[in-house]
Amino acid sequence: MLSVIIPVYNEEKAISSTVSELKKVLQIQNFDFEIIVVNDGSIDKTKVMIESYLKTLNNRNRTYIKVINHPHNMGYGAAIKTGLKIARFENCAIIDADATYDPKQLVELFRVKQELEYEMVVGMRTGHFYKGSKGKQTLRFILRKIVEYMTGRSIPDINSGARVFDRSVAMGNLRILSDKFSFTTSLTLVFMMRNCFVRYEPINYFGREGKTKVKIFSDSLRTLGFILSVAAFFNPVRIFFPIVLLIVFFGIGIGILALIESSWNLFILSSLILLTSTLVFSIGIMSHIIGFKLGDKETL
Repeated sequence: MLSVIIPVYNEEKAISSTVSELKKVLQIQNFDFEIIVVNDGSIDKTKVMIESYLKTLNNRNRTYIKVINHPHNMGYGAAIKTGLKIARFENCAIIDADATYDPKQLVELFRVKQELEYEMVVGMRTGHFYKGSKGKQTLRFILRKIVEYMTGRSIPDINSGARVFDRSVAMGNLRILSDKFSFTTSLTLVFMMRNCFVRYEPINYFGREGKTKVKIFSDSLRTLGFILSVAAFFNPVRIFFPIVLLIVFFGIGIGILALIESSWNLFILSSLILLTSTLVFSIGIMSHIIGFKLGDKETL
């Protein structure tokens, strides 16, 4: 059984074909399914296109599809959260509405999850359209390395929009998942840091219909901030430790310079810097203990 969530914002060109193709692919499978379309306050003809498509279906086919309309735009992640809240099945999938993913490959991800008993299976994007510009590749590489450092695991694609996962894990951590484009990145972090079994499967990534809503630089900075906040919640030592090392090396360097220059002022400065490193390390340890205690008392 599978619930597929499609977050939609201003996708009038592709939404009908995306839902239609997905429904055709799912109907020939041997499992129950539902398609949840969350129209996130689109201001183009997306809502009209969805309604027109539904009118072409008979009553039986229409029961497979649920449509939720947000009164105004809330964000990519918020739209998926709305879908998760009303999803009937434990196995949930997400796929974009812009025709960049093949629904057949989403089904393959689901089958891998079922057969190998993973808690999340992610489509690892390949192809020319995924690579993008040099700037985009560089920012993606930096974010990926930061996430890999925070989780201690290899992550070939941190924000793929095609994945199948356990609804219970996502719902249990709903309040720390992003409401914006960082949702998939934060979902990756949560599953990794909850020590869930996650697998990556290569999939094709196609050119999108319509214009992208992603602002590369600003959204990357926002994603970085969210990565750090989620990582700080689960494992703050990973963040504080390199900061402490940097402060310690700087303090030692000032101390060596104080000895060379025989400067009492530099010696005092070095001592203050090293004291600061101790305070920062203590804050990191206390944050880790508090997070551990919270994790014992509730599922976040």
